[in-house]
Amino acid sequence: MAKNTLVCGGSHRGAKAYAQQLSPQALTLYDPTVLVADPKPGRAKQLSEVLRNRLPSLDPRALTMRIEDALALSRDHDSVVLALDDIQATSAVLASRRPGQHVTFQILGRGPGQEGTLIGLQGTLCPGDNVTQRSVSLLLPALSDMSRSASSRELTEPDLLTAVRLAPLRSVVSTRTALHLSEKGRDSLDLTGSPLSLTFGQSLFPLIAVEAGPAEKYSQQSDLALETAGSLPANAVFARGQSSGTAVVALVQARAVHFLRLAISSSGRRVVAGLLEFLRPVQRAAASTAVFTD
Repeated sequence: MAKNTLVCGGSHRGAKAYAQQLSPQALTLYDPTVLVADPKPGRAKQLSEVLRNRLPSLDPRALTMRIEDALALSRDHDSVVLALDDIQATSAVLASRRPGQHVTFQILGRGPGQEGTLIGLQGTLCPGDNVTQRSVSLLLPALSDMSRSASSRELTEPDLLTAVRLAPLRSVVSTRTALHLSEKGRDSLDLTGSPLSLTFGQSLFPLIAVEAGPAEKYSQQSDLALETAGSLPANAVFARGQSSGTAVVALVQARAVHFLRLAISSSGRRVVAGLLEFLRPVQRAAASTAVFTD
C-alpha cells in the first residue's frame, strides 16, 4: 500500500485524544512527515510531540496556520483528519476536500438552549462515497445555521458538569477516529462501524441524513426515517453476532433537525425508538443557539 501524508487540522483536546489512541502501526501507514496545522502559536508543535511520542521515527511538521491554508500543501491522495471547534470551518473544509482524499472528522456540540442535548459526530468521507457526502452536506450546514462560533471554554468553564459530560463523548468519537485512520485506503463499507456516526453519550450509532419536507407530520417523518434506514449496510448496524441494532436518521428541514433513533432487527423490522429535535432559535441570542467544540 502506497504511503501518504496525514494532514491534521486542529491540535487541541479532540486532536490530542485521537492522537494518544493512534498505534505505532497505524502511523507507519503514513509518510514519515505529518503536517499539523493550527493557527494558534505553539499548539501545532504540542500535537506534533504527542505524535512523535507514539512513533519516534515520525517527523511531524508544525504549521501555524489554518487547516484551510495547509491543505494547499497536501496531495490528491493524502489523508486529512479534523478536530476543530468550529462547525462552520469543519463543514467548509469537508466541502473543499480533494476528490481522492480520505477526510476523517469529529466534533462535539450542545444543541440549542442552555440545557441543550450534548452530541458527538464522527465521520470519514471516502472517495466515491456519495451517500455519506450527501448526509454531511445536509447535516453540518443545518447545524451550523443554528449555532454560533464560540470558544470551547464557553461550554466548560462556567459549568464543570458540562466538561465532565463532554469527556466520554470525546473519548468515544476519538476512538473511532483513530480506528478509521488505521484503516487508511479502505472503502466506506469496510470501515469499522459506519462512515458517519453520532453519540449522545457512550455509544456510537450509525447515522444517515436526509432532507425532509417543511410541513411533514410526525407520521410522515417516521415513515421517511424508516425507509431511509433501509439503505444502511448491515455491517454498520449490527455488531458481530448480534441480531438487533440501533441507527439514527437525521431529517433535515430549513429550521430544524429531527434525530430519529431506530431499533432494527436482522429480519428487517424497523421501529422508531426515540426522537430528539434541534430547532433553530428565532433569535440568535447567546443562550438559545447551539455551540460546537473540539
